[in-house]
Amino acid sequence: LNGLLYFAADDGSGNKLWVSDGTPGGTYPVNNKDNILLGLDGAFGTDPFGIVNNTLYFQGKYFDPATSTSTGYELCKYNTSGTGQNVTLVKDIATGDSSSLPRNFTNVRGTLFFTTNTNFKGSQLWKSDGTNMGTLLVKDIDPGQPNYFYGLNNIDGILYFSYHNNSIGSELWKSDGTNAGTVLIKDIYPGALGSNPDYLLRKIGITLFSANGPGGNELWSTDGTTAGTVMVKDINTITTSSSDPYGLTALGDKAVFSAYDGVSISNLYVSDGSIKGTKSLGSAANLRHLFNTQNDFTVFKKEAYFIDLDNRLWKTNGTQAGTGLLPLPALLNVDSGFIMNLVATPKLLYIITYDYPTNTSSVWRTDGTPTGTYILKSGINSSFNLFPTAVGNTLYFAGIDIYAGSQLWKTDGSVSGTVLVKTIGSQNYNPLANLYSFKGKLYFNAYPNAGGGPALWTSDGTYTGTVILKNLTLLQQPFAQANGKLFFYAFDNTVPLGNELYTTDGTDAGTHIVKDINPGFASSNVYLYPSSLISGDKILYFFADDGINGAEPWKSDGTSAGTILVKDAMPGYNFNYITAAVNSRDQLFFVENNNILWQSDGTAVNTNPISDASLNGLKQIFYLSAIGSNVFFSAYSYAVGQELYAGNSVVKSGSPQIINTTLFPAKSNTDLSAIQLKLSPDPARNILQVYVNGLKQNTPATISIFSSSGILISSKRSNSLDHVVQLDVASLAGGVYIVKVMSANKILYKQFIKL
Repeated sequence: LNGLLYFAADDGSGNKLWVSDGTPGGTYPVNNKDNILLGLDGAFGTDPFGIVNNTLYFQGKYFDPATSTSTGYELCKYNTSGTGQNVTLVKDIATGDSSSLPRNFTNVRGTLFFTTNTNFKGSQLWKSDGTNMGTLLVKDIDPGQPNYFYGLNNIDGILYFSYHNNSIGSELWKSDGTNAGTVLIKDIYPGALGSNPDYLLRKIGITLFSANGPGGNELWSTDGTTAGTVMVKDINTITTSSSDPYGLTALGDKAVFSAYDGVSISNLYVSDGSIKGTKSLGSAANLRHLFNTQNDFTVFKKEAYFIDLDNRLWKTNGTQAGTGLLPLPALLNVDSGFIMNLVATPKLLYIITYDYPTNTSSVWRTDGTPTGTYILKSGINSSFNLFPTAVGNTLYFAGIDIYAGSQLWKTDGSVSGTVLVKTIGSQNYNPLANLYSFKGKLYFNAYPNAGGGPALWTSDGTYTGTVILKNLTLLQQPFAQANGKLFFYAFDNTVPLGNELYTTDGTDAGTHIVKDINPGFASSNVYLYPSSLISGDKILYFFADDGINGAEPWKSDGTSAGTILVKDAMPGYNFNYITAAVNSRDQLFFVENNNILWQSDGTAVNTNPISDASLNGLKQIFYLSAIGSNVFFSAYSYAVGQELYAGNSVVKSGSPQIINTTLFPAKSNTDLSAIQLKLSPDPARNILQVYVNGLKQNTPATISIFSSSGILISSKRSNSLDHVVQLDVASLAGGVYIVKVMSANKILYKQFIKL
């Protein structure tokens, strides 16, 4: 706020309010003569402060030295306008040592609205002008009931919010700050489930939002009246269902991917970037996104290999005739484990499997024939990821010896040639990570014997040639390369710098910091998934924070002078949410907040959002893939759902066109379009409720949560989804996630936001 950071910290005397200007001398607790302690993480929430003008509002516990008693967690404030101000209690709402737990702070024209939740009074809506007398109950909608509020929004000076109770579920309400003016706008979806209104947006004189009605989750609008709250359009019918393309992978100059065709669970497609050149290859495989890779497909000898739900191996050369199931033995029973990775070398394809009963991994090899397919090593303790990496014809992978430490292994494709290279350190809970091939050698992160780390290691495949290249502390982020150099993020314990961009040419002398982008102790690293570093031919693109502009696009040739800010693309200091990025022939394409597609040639003047009518109204832009002269991506629109797009990356503006892969079937006895996956609340904080409408009673299903890039987070088996299943999402970091529900006749995907 106003250039300063405010936060809660415990110096041994309790959790109190601190302020910092970024220097040691400028970091101190604010005046707090009343010894007010702030709420801890669980109660404090992800939006800890309300802000009205220069005043912070938050949960705090006041201690009265005269009576040696304290309140519970109540509404407190701190005026930041001067150092002489003091933290004060605004009002003890739940008297005594009970807590009212104020949260959901929302500023509506200078009035602070917030909600409380006490054991005896339940959830209530309050408002405050910052004084004790002016802190008042607006309305107790359901006295004594533990119902909840979420999504408080200031819409033209009126408070809009979602409120849930057991009788009508979650529905849309509004308040003008009075009891009489706090009313239900409309019971959109009658019954206990409710419509779960969300994503309120003020636009062109009306308020738009999403809501679950009898026709499913659709776009609604409201003018604040019951009659004026209507569905804009029933977008997702059988003729506008999404194809949800996954796993876009280069196969020559074409893209191979899986997509829902409206009939089968998923089908196989190939595309040259045009509508005419996008064709179904067809298969009897039920395609799925692999658990531990970013891609569905692995290219080996000009063919794309992939796995179906039964752990069978398939391949395609991009034609129907060349698509088929390999006549190989079953690698795993579907109930005993799964295939984690496929990794190709010039001569062999390696298959990494995971076994549930033993919690270990195995390495297989195949040359595409039954006799050439067999296991090389089993029983590998791997902490779930072996980081298999090909360097020439050699496959390296990580393991753990629970008594000795982390291990580096290699194989030439034979049982006798599958050997331990070296055991490193004694940290059996921190395996080797980020294995990477660069100029014929292996680079990786590992914890040395002396502790600390992880340091930068390199290996030529021998015991003596597996050494620490430089005693830096690396971040657990993937490497990248450009202009003949290897790039990574690290910090040097011997110098007062934060996490900054480093490069190496493979020698100690050639391993050094590229540039101190965020000077001093501060770090320029921005945590993006899968990485903020994007490999290129001559140009490394990356996203960095210089302490002034927030997360913005940078470029580097590996020299300090050649490492520059491309453009302050999104002005103002904030953590801009970059959700995808790809380098296509040294042109950068990236997505801002899942919704805006940018293009850059490395100059400020040519770094702009792509201006093309085909992009109007698109959101949920995922899976940027540079293939040949095209950039492919998946995007959602109200008109056609989540579909495939392609744009020519050579032409400025991209010229994207939609490639609708959905094939609309004739009516069948089983109307799969009537099956709907519902998530509530969305966004979610602690508990996510999952319900599938339209499944037969007592239909078993598996519910999985994936990251937005397809990595499995958790999985749960349910004997029936005709009732609500609750998932605990409290431990997830904030961001976008995907829920996948898989039953006998349907696979459903739906995104949700974790606050």
